[in-house]
Amino acid sequence: MAGLDEGSLTTGFSKKRIIGIILVAVILFSTFAFALTLFSTIFNTQRLDPNDNLANAPEEDPILTVPPLPWNLSDILDFFNALNQTPDVDLTEEEIEDLAEQYEDMIDGSIDDIDLSSMAALIGALLFSDEEVFRVYDYDDISSVSGNLWKYESFDEYTGTSWECTSPLSDYSFYSYSNYYSQHSGQDIYNISMPLSPEQVGYSSFIIPNLFPTPYIMSGSIDVPNINPGETRLMKTGFNSTTLTLDFTSTEDVNMSYELFGADLPTYNELNSSAVDADYTPESIKDRYLQLPPDISTYISANPYFESHYNNLDTIINDDDNAVVVASKIRTYLENNFYFGLEAMDNDPPADDEDTVEWFCEHQEGVWSDFVSAFCAFGRAFNLSCRYIDGYNSRFLEEVYDSIEGKNAIPIMYRNIYNWAEVYVPTAVDGTGKWAQLDVCENISPFNGSGPGPGFGDFNISVSTNFTDGYRNVGNVANISAKLTSENYSVSNRIIEFRDVTMDTTIGQAITDTNGSAWITVPIDNNQTIGAHLIVASYSLAYGSTNYTVTGSNTTINLELTNLTPTTVNVSQDPTFRVQGYLEDPNTIDNRRIAYANIFYYLFEKGSSIPIPLALSPVSNYTSTDGSIDQILTLNASLPSGEYELKADFNGSWVWSTDIYPYINDSSNRLDLNITEEEVYSVQFYMNDVEANNNTNPVITRGANLKLEAKLLNETGGPVPGEIIKFYNSSGNLIGQNITNLHGIARYSYKIKNYVPAGPNKLRAAYGSFQNSSYFVLNAPINFTLNSFPNPTSISKYDSYSSSTFNIQDHLLDDQNNPIKYGQFSVDMLDGGSETFYLSYEGGSYYSSSTGIIDIDHSVLDTTPSKNYTIRVSFDGIFDYPGAEPYFDLSTFSNFTSIKNGTSDLEVFDPYNVTILFRINGTATEPFYDDSTLPERYNKGDIIMFAVDISNYSGPVTSNTVRFYDVDQGNTLIESHTFNGNEIPKGHYNFTIDTNNAGWNAGAHQIRVSWGNMGVYNSTYIIINETATISLDQSEFSIQRGVDNFIISGDITDESDSLRGLEVGIHLYDTSNQDLSEYINYATGSQNITINNDGTFSFDISSIDMDLQQGPYKIRVEFNGTINLPGIFLNDYMVHFNSEFLNFNLTAGTEILQQDYYTLEYEDEYPNYWVDTDTLVVVGNLTWDNNTGISYKNINVTVKNLSGNIIANNIDQTDEFGGFNISLSIDDSWPTLRDNTEIWVEFNSNDFYYVISSTKQFS
Repeated sequence: MAGLDEGSLTTGFSKKRIIGIILVAVILFSTFAFALTLFSTIFNTQRLDPNDNLANAPEEDPILTVPPLPWNLSDILDFFNALNQTPDVDLTEEEIEDLAEQYEDMIDGSIDDIDLSSMAALIGALLFSDEEVFRVYDYDDISSVSGNLWKYESFDEYTGTSWECTSPLSDYSFYSYSNYYSQHSGQDIYNISMPLSPEQVGYSSFIIPNLFPTPYIMSGSIDVPNINPGETRLMKTGFNSTTLTLDFTSTEDVNMSYELFGADLPTYNELNSSAVDADYTPESIKDRYLQLPPDISTYISANPYFESHYNNLDTIINDDDNAVVVASKIRTYLENNFYFGLEAMDNDPPADDEDTVEWFCEHQEGVWSDFVSAFCAFGRAFNLSCRYIDGYNSRFLEEVYDSIEGKNAIPIMYRNIYNWAEVYVPTAVDGTGKWAQLDVCENISPFNGSGPGPGFGDFNISVSTNFTDGYRNVGNVANISAKLTSENYSVSNRIIEFRDVTMDTTIGQAITDTNGSAWITVPIDNNQTIGAHLIVASYSLAYGSTNYTVTGSNTTINLELTNLTPTTVNVSQDPTFRVQGYLEDPNTIDNRRIAYANIFYYLFEKGSSIPIPLALSPVSNYTSTDGSIDQILTLNASLPSGEYELKADFNGSWVWSTDIYPYINDSSNRLDLNITEEEVYSVQFYMNDVEANNNTNPVITRGANLKLEAKLLNETGGPVPGEIIKFYNSSGNLIGQNITNLHGIARYSYKIKNYVPAGPNKLRAAYGSFQNSSYFVLNAPINFTLNSFPNPTSISKYDSYSSSTFNIQDHLLDDQNNPIKYGQFSVDMLDGGSETFYLSYEGGSYYSSSTGIIDIDHSVLDTTPSKNYTIRVSFDGIFDYPGAEPYFDLSTFSNFTSIKNGTSDLEVFDPYNVTILFRINGTATEPFYDDSTLPERYNKGDIIMFAVDISNYSGPVTSNTVRFYDVDQGNTLIESHTFNGNEIPKGHYNFTIDTNNAGWNAGAHQIRVSWGNMGVYNSTYIIINETATISLDQSEFSIQRGVDNFIISGDITDESDSLRGLEVGIHLYDTSNQDLSEYINYATGSQNITINNDGTFSFDISSIDMDLQQGPYKIRVEFNGTINLPGIFLNDYMVHFNSEFLNFNLTAGTEILQQDYYTLEYEDEYPNYWVDTDTLVVVGNLTWDNNTGISYKNINVTVKNLSGNIIANNIDQTDEFGGFNISLSIDDSWPTLRDNTEIWVEFNSNDFYYVISSTKQFS
């Protein structure tokens, strides 16, 4: 899942800002008890009945419902846009879209990663949404659904700030009803329904909810009217996240339904009774699910808050606790020590690169995603394999009656968004076990703490004040009392926070007494702004409110407009402008500003006192929490041009109150605003009749005349005659102009003179600010006019040595010496005409500058052989202009090709001139080994002697260290020696290795020797001639010849070490061990392949040939002694070895071909009826899948009525060619009309091995 990209948003955006905005909305919503009338007032809408949106939807069978579309942003955008109408909720459009896209990323067809901080913001916002995601039908009762967790995404890798999924999607099969009835008939099959709104015809992919442990999505249950059913594709990850791909045939809004079921989940006692220690978890599972960045021990020590809680848990978790007990203790610890809430995120959100679990451990407060991330991190630290899940819970369900469906349904809401974990529980010491679903937050309730404690609605707060209205600075005091109540929980010793929302200030905290009462006193003095004050008391996110009004003998306030931009508005182009200002109380100590005050805007003609009606939209807004005004206003487009003034008024009203205090008011200063109106034009531009934006045409030569044509159109598309059109080149210079004719067309002939550069040239046609542009291509020679290069002509191969870089400077010019700008060139280093790959970029650019200059620096790699090289510079017709200009690939133009070699060779020298002579058992190494030049070959237990003689420019070396590595043993250092000058002879060193003691595996070993840090080395191969183990991943299987594709994969190891470079072949045998490999058809590759560097291999087989007889066969992977690695290719040089045989069954398909059916007596007279005493004849062929006939096999012909009841049947054998001609007698039990019957022909292969039955309805 994509993270919240702050870099792409508007200035000042942060996750803390979004959480703060959400909390303001929570306060306001809670103040008014989430009344539907409030939503109607603020959002100007009433919630529709869940099915009202379907009033005009097309009918379909069986499901018509209207939950909001999960992958359509419209509903969730509506929610945030509605939230945005609330005072001080000023999310930008980009911020709203990013929050919505967090949700879209959770349910689209891509399962990649999830940003935890962004997910927390989304969870916090959606906790108050009662919009539906999908509906559930056909359940026993509501209690049977209440424990379900609806799975969407699953993640295995924790990065510190996000979770990532490393398991790719792969095809998955729907579940058959026959398997359901035979194995799972006791489970409820739920019907899930959701609407679809395809944006385009074709494929769309999205996640669908499923239940643990396996996606049991029923075969044939996907019901969507506007799709191609044959293209429906179900896929899942290795973690059972499920996506559905549909091929839409139209963009019509429709409803999709499908059926699924889940398995019974084991209870805690059932899991606990069979669980063993988590140490017995298989290594393959541990490798994936015991991961913390960069490793567990480092993670613990690097995160002190996490380490502190880890140490606490370490005293609770015992060595003999099984996996279930460990998981339970971690969950209980989180319940008892951490709290659900958003305040920590508001006050101190995690930094972008801060570890989210460490932040949660520090603050001990967070949301579902934080609890589950922490559980997984602690679990992994205690050897518990677990993964992170997102989706929806089934808490606080409400059953609704769907009048369209005529049955009850359970809506799953946005507010049900949720996280939980899946834990691997080993049940035997051999690692056998099962994945278990663990609801980490099962006992954690939102808003009022953790554990089995209270949840939202379990507490209520009432607030009152003795002070309702009065003067300030005359001794008045507001005694504000709060009463906390709960039916089930203690209300004593709870911290109540009191906040003046109007002044955006916390005014005190108090601890409740045994009765839940708490109070504070607030002096009504010049710290208090004039007017209404909304006072909110809160415990966590349970809120209550009261208000009072501050008056006085001096009720002067100051409304000031400070800025208006732009001051001139063209209403025909963009009728909006921005006004800024503030509302302050000058009689407070620090001129405090007034929040949530209603501000009204008026537009006047300059000097007039009469406001213009309907001139502005909106006509009002509210001051923000800091009393500031920052509003975009839109002018009525019908306003005439002229000079105007803008004024704002405050009338003594606040957004959260219906009361008006007319004696508290002010009018602002006036700001000037000029309105202009300019007709909008469009310019169509052509060069040699080629329309603009075809940037590679026209192509012309120097000296030619280029016909420029511009057509000027007004807003209605009509031509504009008599206006001057000006034509400009890319430098902005005017090249000509003309007046438009009656058709709005102006033409100009532009002669391509010598100063026009070759290549792409941009021209522009303009009428005032209205313009259009395009490119033409001048086809003329472009060449380098190279200065002397390279400079210098001799460099060292080592960066540590002086003179290790060289420079190329030049110009890229055309045949008239015009500079060619932004032409792309390449630099190559040649050895005797052959390209090398030793160059290393150091600085400069691979593009000519705006003045055609080339200036670039290079060095060479340390491994570059010391010798002379040719430096070549090439231009191939590529132009890459900066900014939004197009990219030009004109490499097909011969004029746009230039190649130049350096004026001198580049000498690359080795200042150390190091030579390493390497011998094995006295034999010098070779640069390449093949069948004519063989490497040394040994058996395990042989003794090998390695020897080197190393010299540099001054003779045999007397310092630095020589090191010997075995590349094929993980680049293991097998020996080293530091030279001191006492070696005999100097620069010589040798040693021996016992291959048994060294533990060398079978196969090729690349031995690499290096000296010092000079980057020089020598290497060779030796062969350990022993057998290894070929393991196959597959077990016995069955396939149909000519149809099924399959993969045979595995690896080659020797004592758990993976080998590389061995060539293996796949072979097919029958039961008598005859090699029939020629019948294998390959999707990719061939019969023999070289294994990968990690020892794995894979044969992708498209099918087994149709001509192979069905029956039992076996496959074996064989190593034939061939070795293929860089620097070595040997045929049959090692001992051969094979895998075990893999048995499989090859089946043959059959097909019934219809020829005809007819009656003997009355066919012509009554072709649509069955006539008593007549005879029905059914004629056809039975063939193999390779189209050959199947002789002398029984064919069963059955006639049924439309209810499926058998009327008549007959069995007869095929002839020697597979044909059949079977008769049935018609009597009075047959229906009269033929349309009321069905004719079925069946071949049953039960009596034949490896043959597939076939059935066909004759029509």
